[in-house]
Amino acid sequence: MEVRKLNALRGIAALIVVISHYSNTTSWLGGYLGHGAGQTGVMLFFLLSGFLMSFLYLAKPFNKAQVGRYLVARLARIIPLFFAVVGVSYLLEQLGVKGLFFEIENGVQLLHHLLLISGVNVLWTIPPEVQFYGLFVFMWWIASKWSWSLWVFITVSFAVIYYLGFPLIKLPWFGSIVGLPILSSLPYFFVGVLMGQLYRVWIVPQWMMSNGFVLALVFVPLLYPKIYKTFWPEGHQFWQDIEVLAVISGVFFMVVFLVPASNRLLSNAIGDFLGKISFSLYLLHLPVLHLLEGQAKLNPSIYLPLYLFFSIMVAYLAYLYLECPSRAAVRGLPAKLSQSRLPLEGAAKQ
Repeated sequence: MEVRKLNALRGIAALIVVISHYSNTTSWLGGYLGHGAGQTGVMLFFLLSGFLMSFLYLAKPFNKAQVGRYLVARLARIIPLFFAVVGVSYLLEQLGVKGLFFEIENGVQLLHHLLLISGVNVLWTIPPEVQFYGLFVFMWWIASKWSWSLWVFITVSFAVIYYLGFPLIKLPWFGSIVGLPILSSLPYFFVGVLMGQLYRVWIVPQWMMSNGFVLALVFVPLLYPKIYKTFWPEGHQFWQDIEVLAVISGVFFMVVFLVPASNRLLSNAIGDFLGKISFSLYLLHLPVLHLLEGQAKLNPSIYLPLYLFFSIMVAYLAYLYLECPSRAAVRGLPAKLSQSRLPLEGAAKQ
């Protein structure tokens, strides 16, 4: 069962990041849509991941075949494009092409990315995403053994993370310090997991649903640092602030549960399209911004439509010619490997 609204929500999350970087670079609208505002889009992505993992897999039996399909599907969704972007970034840096892709300047930084330990710029979000995929296997296992154990695990884990202040762990690694954001990110994944289970069992009464709840999305820009400080001068700390978690989670809940599935603003062809290309858009908009940067700084409002158009086109092409083929290849790999073993097994039996 597809939750179509999530396509648009994923596209909105990507656009939040895309526009935030444009605002940072060009000072469009005085930079009010930048200065870390893109992190709200990342939070929505993490909530979506937790929700989908929970909704799609926790009701399935926990066995080797199911876990294998899960891991292949998840890695096929993320790794090929991520590794391609990392490889191109490193190669360009070695060739002396600066500032076009991401600054992966040496072998140690390359290793950090390939081992999914840390990442520069927006690439930092991929390691905690994949690390959560691994943790989810454990959560799936304990949920299959004792139905109540998942709730206990999430409650205890959240309490510990909250007590520690949503910490960003930093560890030495080959002469450098590596930040591990998984602990500060986990609460968003956890909330997504809980909502995924709630969505499976709770039939929302019709009287509670309204198209007006789509306006909850307005609360997301209110968390943008420069906008937030106009109302509350003390500001906030994104990943260490439980109030931010509460607001983002509340917005997600209202959109997913209380907005009718037929809502035209969220369930439409444009939302479906943006949802499909959202990962490519998230990873590949910065090269477009770098190419347009000089002119965009002179006329930010004029160049914004061009920036969005070319970013979406690049993302669409990457989705068609890199994401889809590589995803299909990775998903088909286990079947090919099993077929290649059959002759060897037959020979061994003879």
